[in-house]
Amino acid sequence: PLVYDKGDFSMQENNSFWQVWKKKSANLSLWMLPVAVCFLELLFHIWVGGTVSVAAMLNLMGFSLAFGGLLNILVSVLPPKGSKWASGLLIFLVAVAVMVELLLEQAYGSFMRPSRVVTGAAGVLTDYTDVVVEMIVNNWWRILIALIPVMLVLFSGTPGKEKRLRRALLSLVCALVGTGAGFGGMAMMPGGIDGYLAQYDFNAAIQEYGVLVAMTTELTGLGNREDGMTLDFAEIPVPVETQPAIEAADESAEEAKVYEPHVIPGLDFAALAQNETDSSMRTLYSYVAAQTPAMENEYTGMFKGKNLIIITAEAFNYAVIDPELTPTLYRLTTEGIEFTNFYEPLWSGCTSGGELANLSGLAMNCEMNTYSKHKPFNTIGNLLMEEGYFSRAYHNNIYTFYDRHKTHVDLGYEQFIGMKNGMEEGVQDVWPQSDLEMFEFTVPQYIDKQPFSIYYMTVSGHCRYNRLGNAQSKKNWDLVQHLPYSDGVKAYIACNLELEKGLTALVEQLEAAGIADDTVIVMAPDHYPYGLGKAWGLQHDGLAELYGVDQYDLFQRDKNTLILWSGCLEDMDLKIDAPVCSVDILPTLSNLFGVTYDSRLAVGRDVLGSEEAIALWPDYSWVTEKGSYLASSRKFAPAEGAEIPGGYVERINAIVTNKVKFSRMVQNSDFFTELREELEKISP
Repeated sequence: PLVYDKGDFSMQENNSFWQVWKKKSANLSLWMLPVAVCFLELLFHIWVGGTVSVAAMLNLMGFSLAFGGLLNILVSVLPPKGSKWASGLLIFLVAVAVMVELLLEQAYGSFMRPSRVVTGAAGVLTDYTDVVVEMIVNNWWRILIALIPVMLVLFSGTPGKEKRLRRALLSLVCALVGTGAGFGGMAMMPGGIDGYLAQYDFNAAIQEYGVLVAMTTELTGLGNREDGMTLDFAEIPVPVETQPAIEAADESAEEAKVYEPHVIPGLDFAALAQNETDSSMRTLYSYVAAQTPAMENEYTGMFKGKNLIIITAEAFNYAVIDPELTPTLYRLTTEGIEFTNFYEPLWSGCTSGGELANLSGLAMNCEMNTYSKHKPFNTIGNLLMEEGYFSRAYHNNIYTFYDRHKTHVDLGYEQFIGMKNGMEEGVQDVWPQSDLEMFEFTVPQYIDKQPFSIYYMTVSGHCRYNRLGNAQSKKNWDLVQHLPYSDGVKAYIACNLELEKGLTALVEQLEAAGIADDTVIVMAPDHYPYGLGKAWGLQHDGLAELYGVDQYDLFQRDKNTLILWSGCLEDMDLKIDAPVCSVDILPTLSNLFGVTYDSRLAVGRDVLGSEEAIALWPDYSWVTEKGSYLASSRKFAPAEGAEIPGGYVERINAIVTNKVKFSRMVQNSDFFTELREELEKISP
């Protein structure tokens, strides 16, 4: 018979290369787990552009070795064949986690927590199958490299009998050595171990510390505890009953108006903290008690009794606004309260995070169905509904998406209407659906039911941005084809023209009914238009093209505009140049509508008040009138001509840490549930 010999590898009819490989690789699966985890984490770190330093590598490889060792201990208790397949499965799951997060970052510009991935996976696979397939094809070589350890294990030979105790002990050594190296590297990094927990953010952690460390921190809840919170930088308020009143200078008034603090009478947070046995709840109460309440001001109650329409505009950006192309958007932006320095951070990498920040006044990193189950009483929807307002919430996509039919009822709207529970009667079932059709169909449902509190979540501006896959881009293409942009950016502008048409129809109906002066329109985006990235089929960075820049940082990316308009504002020439972000919407509206609320529960501020202006991000970055701080690089950039007092950056960092930590602790507790019970006790 034909025989080919070369060293130990002999190939013949009954002794093939495959058989030799199976024999030689019989013990490969016994020790592949620690190596594979280190390999996959290192690949991920390189692909996402993580920090390259001795400390970073020691941290990354140390914890990877530790996780691999621990997993290897778990599979070592299984019989040889079962151990091999279990090792292959675990390595495969790590590879999937790495590749899923990598693809999510390419698509959304942000990594996503495990809970967000699980809850949103079905919708992504259903609605964006073509995008998912395209991204997989574009990343085929990365996927193939990531699967190398899996293939080595699965195609290796079955290990023979081995000493499980010896394997477990050696794996334990790997885990202990790796843990020591990991914590050593973390201690060497800026902020150290305490800094990691004090300013934990999943998006930042996964890039710097690895997939498994970030996911472990998230799933165990370590990053959402009170670590890092401090009251050292918080102003301890004078007790409310003795707080001096601030007088407003009003020449036309016979006597000066006395302004009161925005608090709920009888709600004593200091006493609640003192009587609380749960440490996290006690921290929350203590934090609120330490805040200085915002005061009423000359704008308090300006909108008392008026109608309110809040709009979260899908992927909207200020660059669309043009006096000729979008005259209604231009009018609402410039003739109401004009905001020149507004930001909409990417709160949780998706629409629900932006919606929740707009409505809750908190710097949340969770989904609405996590937060709203506590039935927060301080949303403007709930506060106005208590005053007898007619309320509805509308969306022109599937009504069950993100469980909005459940969450928005808790957020203060008696009924939520979307496609498949009523909206289809007036809106065509295309993708994305028409904002114009939604406004034309829904406004008659409430325009004669004053006062009304209405919420809209639009969808016409949703990606993808092309004429083939976007019905609104195709519909409005003739209006943008002359613009000096690539087709992808033109398609983005075109689909947003459907929002412009919808707003035009809304304002025309309000004016025809004679209630434009008695109606307030508030509109903010949910996030920046991430669909202009290469992952969504564009050949270049469409966002940079839209902005007219070559590169942009976090602050430029999230720069946007806030609309706060009423017919009664058009002659007032109000402009806000200070930094504002989405968490400021709730306290601003609460003051303007003159509702009873406790300003200490909101991390945002009334933009017409005297509180310090801080626009903040979930990763602890921030912008103030004196400059900007990028948390990922821990660098502060002073504003031109600004005088920076000693300790300023440290003080703002502490305040922002408190605000973000408070928000995250609230979402994981029964904070509002307990407060509601306290309110019932003190209510007459």
